Parts: sequence; structure tokens; C-alpha cells
Amino acid sequence: MDFGKYRYQLNKKAQESRKRQKQIVVKEVKFRPKTEEHDYQFKKNNISRFISKENKVKVSVMFRGRENQHRRIGQRILIGYAPSWKRWQWSRAGPVWRAPCSI
Repeated sequence: MDFGKYRYQLNKKAQESRKRQKQIVVKEVKFRPKTEEHDYQFKKNNISRFISKENKVKVSVMFRGRENQHRRIGQRILIGYAPSWKRWQWSRAGPVWRAPCSI
């Protein structure tokens, strides 16, 4: 077999396998404890748009300064609004509390 033909077949095989691949894209939506209802609805619509395009979405709540003392507000955002997010799939892990934000 000719080496050029061999390389051509390898390239075709790699190209075919890349065509069938699906890249997983993770979009992140950040909330703050003082996020108002209109902004929340806007971000919720963005989340539904991302999920309809089959992307994964990571929702986080950002805290700054004194807001760190009131983590329950962030918990209310992540867990309290869960019924409105129920139609989407949730990760098996619950909320994770990290230094400047909750995920």
C-alpha cells in the first residue's frame, strides 16, 4: 500500500470520528444575593435557552464582603426557586458552598 494512501485513509477516519462527536459546553449563570425578580426571570430564561440547545448550565451565587455572613439568602436563591427549575434536570450533587460563591 502506498504511504500517501495510508495517510489519506487515516485522515478520513479521524475526520469521520470528529464528525460524530458532540462537545459538551458548560454555561455559567451567576446570581447575587440582591438579584431582583426581573433579573432573576431574565436569567431563568437564559438558562432555559441554554438547556434547549443541549448545553449544561452551572448556576452560582456570588457573595462579596458582608454578604458572606448571609449565606441563607444564597441558599434561598438556589433551593427556594427549585420548583420553577423543576422541569430541567438537576445534578445529583446538591449545592456546594465555596469561598466567594455558592454553586
